[in-house]
Amino acid sequence: MPLLTLRARACVLSLTSLVLVLALACGARAASDEVLILGSSVSGGTSSTEALEVTARGFTPVVVDDSTWQAMSTSDFESYKAIVIGDPTCSETPPSVAVGTAATWGPAISGNTLVIGTDPVYHGKTQFIDQGIDFTLASATGKTGAYLDLSCNYDSQATSTTATMLEGLRGAGAFTVHTAQCYNDAHIVATHPAFAGLTDSYMSGWSCSVHEVFDSWPGDFQVLAIARDYNSTYTASDGTVGAPYVLASGSGLHSFPLSLDPLGQTADVGSSATVTAQLLDDATAAPVSGQVLSFRVAGGPNAGRTGTCSPSTCATDANGQVRFFYTGGSTGTDTLQVWLDRDGNGSPSLGEPQTTASVTWTTPATACRGILAIGARGSGETDHDFSGYGHTVWNAIQAFEKSYTRGPVTTKYVRYQSNGIQVLFKPIVGVNQYVDGMYDGISKLDDMLYAAYSRCPHRGIVLFGYSQGAAVVDRELVNLDHSGSPVLGDVKGVGLVADPQRLGTARYTTGTAHHNLNGISRTFAIFPADDLPAPIYGRIISHCDDGDMVCAWDTGLLAMPFGLARAIANTKYVHTQYWKYASSMVGGWVAVRASS
Repeated sequence: MPLLTLRARACVLSLTSLVLVLALACGARAASDEVLILGSSVSGGTSSTEALEVTARGFTPVVVDDSTWQAMSTSDFESYKAIVIGDPTCSETPPSVAVGTAATWGPAISGNTLVIGTDPVYHGKTQFIDQGIDFTLASATGKTGAYLDLSCNYDSQATSTTATMLEGLRGAGAFTVHTAQCYNDAHIVATHPAFAGLTDSYMSGWSCSVHEVFDSWPGDFQVLAIARDYNSTYTASDGTVGAPYVLASGSGLHSFPLSLDPLGQTADVGSSATVTAQLLDDATAAPVSGQVLSFRVAGGPNAGRTGTCSPSTCATDANGQVRFFYTGGSTGTDTLQVWLDRDGNGSPSLGEPQTTASVTWTTPATACRGILAIGARGSGETDHDFSGYGHTVWNAIQAFEKSYTRGPVTTKYVRYQSNGIQVLFKPIVGVNQYVDGMYDGISKLDDMLYAAYSRCPHRGIVLFGYSQGAAVVDRELVNLDHSGSPVLGDVKGVGLVADPQRLGTARYTTGTAHHNLNGISRTFAIFPADDLPAPIYGRIISHCDDGDMVCAWDTGLLAMPFGLARAIANTKYVHTQYWKYASSMVGGWVAVRASS
């Protein structure tokens, strides 16, 4: 069963004659001191070397099995301080669940990240493991780090291939590897406080110190260690050559003695990006002044663009530093390169000290103007029904767009498994399908909201939902409130139609339904009876009309003669008519609130 860090499934209510199922997830996020560990990737679970170091640093290791990991969403992963995919004592295949879910957990990684091409657990190299874990735990508050060990996965891979487990970090093909044939001479080429005291001699001579080396990697990853003189196609910042086998990305990391800062950054197209190169003496670590450095945009959409230096001569100042500026003309990620052009040929040659950084160019911030409207359709509606919104939500959003006065409106729909009510008549399987659909909707909406906040923090968001979609929106808002999420502050309006969790006495309710009647899920306490968040009360409208048993369950009607038949007939009619009138009213009301 999933741990508390995962959303819990709600109850399923089955009435004898009127079959209505509502299942909602209660989105608990991980505690700030928890570190997620994939159990199948380590030896010994909570007693593994990786877990013991997590504990030693005052954090709590949470070791999960493959099925739990498989069920997690991106927002689940990003709620942890770090995630660990370790060394299960020299495994020749990557964990299948880590590969299969790479597109889910990869985007959650935003902090210090370490990628390793060897098996330190097998060789008992606990210092390297401990310091690697410490590096990931040094991520800034609110960032999720990652300790990712390829172990012996590609020990037999003679030619370059994609490291599929890492594809979620920067996309397919971003990391490619091949075997190092048990190479033994390792050399450390970057520094970070977490790796203080780690030496070449400790990393070498394991009888098989390096299992796989990297042929390509993203520009915002720094080479931390190389297999010295193996392949001899890569030149480090100290002029040594070899093949990288340990990569790292994050704050406080610098190649040595030549470095670029920041290692990765984001800028708007048309603006200027700045990197600072620093050259230190490789023996004393003192700044080297008066040394001319060369820069270029080596790869990416702006490859070949020129820039300017400060000082204008590109010679290092008293701090050993030179700043380089250039303007991006196209979106995408560039690789910047700095080197000591000792042979004067205008390009970095093998053996010339060199290093790289990345700049990701994005659409200017004007793309974050206006407001984002997200809609969740009702049961049985599909991607083909009114562009994926369903009729009722579509009309509500159309009305919102016509009335909103404070800028452009961007619209998106929640693409979830909105299974029709008819699936409930399939024994067992049908009920599971309906529950899975509800669970899927809340998870998808959660991911959409966090992605929107990450891309455009503090841009307004409005939410619309009908029937099952209204319940999805309702529960997600409660989840955001319980977790103290900053996303809730961006919600400028909420329009719910026929919400099964409707609280009849709430001041935000409208429609002809009696105020002493609640939605079916609230009536039968399918999940905790939490009301919608108080901070946004004045921005919520929840519409329900008399006769709709989904949002206004009337036990008294069922007790009357022919009550069941009347309940079914009334609900079938009323519940399917909101698109004609109520949806436009709801959309207009939300527009007024969001515009104020």
